[in-house]
Amino acid sequence: SPRMGPEAFLHLQGGCRLNISKTSPCSTPSTATPEPSPRMGPEVLLPSLDVSFEVSDFRPAGYSPVLPDLNQQHLRPQILNALGLPLSSKLERAKGFCGGLNAGIWFLRGDGEEFVLKLVKFDPTAPAQLVEERQFQKLYKEFPEIVDDDGLAFPCRILRILGPSNVRYHDLIVMRKVPGKTLETVIYEKWRSKQLPELMAILEKVGKHMAEFHRRYGGKQHCDAGPQNMIYDEESEHFTLIDVGGMGNRCSKSDVERFCQVIKRLSGGRGYGPELAAGIEHFEKGYDAARALDGAGAFACRCS
Repeated sequence: SPRMGPEAFLHLQGGCRLNISKTSPCSTPSTATPEPSPRMGPEVLLPSLDVSFEVSDFRPAGYSPVLPDLNQQHLRPQILNALGLPLSSKLERAKGFCGGLNAGIWFLRGDGEEFVLKLVKFDPTAPAQLVEERQFQKLYKEFPEIVDDDGLAFPCRILRILGPSNVRYHDLIVMRKVPGKTLETVIYEKWRSKQLPELMAILEKVGKHMAEFHRRYGGKQHCDAGPQNMIYDEESEHFTLIDVGGMGNRCSKSDVERFCQVIKRLSGGRGYGPELAAGIEHFEKGYDAARALDGAGAFACRCS
């Protein structure tokens, strides 16, 4: 398949080439005419996850779009083959709420790596900016270096799941698992254990991280930059933005405004107290300090 963009190697997101038209088992290229290939049994593996970002069509046999379960006996080996992972890989469905637009989330461990698989229902009537697969392709074309960015969780693979007559049911978005906990959980744990100074220091680092994110992408907004969409690894003090499918869309509030609003709301809610509101000042301090280092300013709150 032709390579598009530079060869990029990732720390958390994995190294890879973009291959939007690569053929995998039970899949066909999304562009160009596919070359003939031999039939492959369940033991034949392709190194699909060795590439950084790849989008391809996937036609699994016996797929049920009504109640999809990647762990079904007939479906599981097809998924693993398409991802180039051994059949001994462990696939576990996430429990609890998985987001309003998601049909499910699975955790996958195989070949010494861990992945998050997000199944998203495809709506043919939805505008392009609300279809994550299209947004990811658009972001890659505008910022090829995004696959190198360990500060956000960019997919390494997207399978467009098709049925009879090429009806598109779902998109399976595959990302390498990011170490750490959601910032939402970190805030709760620090508050409950009365580690307020540590929490304020973390929120200042959040501000710094967000300013650096805006600088790298010309002021583009995440558009849902709440604590639930940030992963913090306390050991390495590293932040990762997740759920970036809406990045760059038009939004009513900037990331800074949205984050401060969430902290303010938490400080007045059950289980917290007004002292948490001081975190807004620490967050803004970190954000402004990072902007000052770069001599930046205009991009800070622009929604694009």
